Amino acid sequence: MFRPGFSTKKRGWGLGLSLAKRIIDEYHKGRLFVKTSEVNKGTTFRILLRK
Repeated sequence: MFRPGFSTKKRGWGLGLSLAKRIIDEYHKGRLFVKTSEVNKGTTFRILLRK
């Protein structure tokens, strides 16, 4: 899901999560990962940032 181009939608480029992960990892030295995910319900992401 964090790959550039991955999308479950018919429109769009699928760059949102890959770009967000790259910014959090490289610029903020943090982590972005999937906390929970349920089909037809949604996904919760967790972002950890250093102080």
